[in-house]
Amino acid sequence: TPLHSDADIEQLVAALHSLWSRCALARQVA
Repeated sequence: TPLHSDADIEQLVAALHSLWSRCALARQVA
């Protein structure tokens, strides 16, 4: 989309990945 640059998309993906990893780790521990 023209509203977001590649850097914005990469930052969003990185944030989602770290959040998903945290949730997955918590699910494994629980």
